[in-house]
Amino acid sequence: MVVYRAPWSLSLREQQSLGFFLAETKTRFPAEFCRPILKAANTEAVLAHTVISFGALHQAYEYSPYGATRVDYTPLGQFAMYQYGKSLRLLRAQSQQTQASGSLMPREDITLACCVLFACFESIRGCRRSTVIHITQGLNLLRQFKTIPRSTQGTLVPKQILTSLLTRLDNQLVELLGTTVSRTLNDGGYDGQNSSALETMQEFCAGDNVYHSLDCLLNNMFHDRLNAALAIEGYAVSKPPLDLGRMSQQLKDLQNNFMFTPTPKHPTPGGDAYGQDLEIMQIWCILGNMYLSLPLGERPESDWDQFMTGFSSIVSLAEDFISRSRIPGRCSRKQTFSFCLGIIPPLFLVATKCRDRDIRRRAITILRTCNRREILWDSNLATEAAEQVILIEESSASTEEGLPRVHTVHATLDDEDGASFEFQRSI
Repeated sequence: MVVYRAPWSLSLREQQSLGFFLAETKTRFPAEFCRPILKAANTEAVLAHTVISFGALHQAYEYSPYGATRVDYTPLGQFAMYQYGKSLRLLRAQSQQTQASGSLMPREDITLACCVLFACFESIRGCRRSTVIHITQGLNLLRQFKTIPRSTQGTLVPKQILTSLLTRLDNQLVELLGTTVSRTLNDGGYDGQNSSALETMQEFCAGDNVYHSLDCLLNNMFHDRLNAALAIEGYAVSKPPLDLGRMSQQLKDLQNNFMFTPTPKHPTPGGDAYGQDLEIMQIWCILGNMYLSLPLGERPESDWDQFMTGFSSIVSLAEDFISRSRIPGRCSRKQTFSFCLGIIPPLFLVATKCRDRDIRRRAITILRTCNRREILWDSNLATEAAEQVILIEESSASTEEGLPRVHTVHATLDDEDGASFEFQRSI
């Protein structure tokens, strides 16, 4: 039996927060990530404070009677912020010490692990701009980490695991914000082409872990589409388009693996344990096939109309996932945080691109009632934006304008648990 503790004698509240992280939070991430972090927290104060702060805020978010709005204002949330502040100060002090000694960064793997957890911590708080900052910093550090000689790299968390987690964060950054990341960062010089966590398409796509491979394939798809959008806006894009035939075959192989994987008989609380989200993996395989079927660059919105069967399958799988995750005895949970690929982005796509009113309203119903936060994606904000798209399209359907379609939804995130949206229409 492994006993996890901290470098100091824990108070009762610290013990409870660590206990919540052990019982529920760590299941949301790969075991290869959490086990070494928890073990290292026995001696590394920065990791101990990070784990305790995350456990406290996660508990406050999912079980607080005050709801998800500014959960850090609750007593448990304030305790989490106190621990989070300690972690940030310790990491900053270590960074200054290593810079003074001429090293690149303090224990690169510890810093990268903290970036992942800090990004998730800020997302639970509703501080999405801070989440984006941690993600972009983590991606920059990862690129530096890969330039360090292998013999001098830290060994806390395997590089493959860190890359996989940051790839998932990178996917959300590109998928949700696309060419408008600089608006959220208030940084006009931000270069979205440099944000990819992957050096090459084959870095993980051909690996044995199907979850890592799917993240890799999606990352390449998102960046391919981002590059096409940047080219339309007049930016110079040096990377050539991907081999779609090869990508399609790899996605097909992955989908076959998922289709023949049995659904867990005893899902963990909330159904969001890493590696137990079969329906979500199937949803993203369907979505990936849609992206590969659509031409890059400008295209008519009617191109989405060929995917009615796929839209219906996505909604049905999401309904199955939500039904399976509602475990008896867990009714006290108010909302759910998840690090999985998520159901919110696919449901948002269905609600905004599908022209079948019944299907899109089923998608909206799930978004409105699921109370989920999947890193940058929040079900309440997604519902708000999707309903606005439906209002724009359906309120104008009977006018002389014809049948207007909303082509793009641009989001700008802030640190006040909100977002602003811009809707670009096309006919």
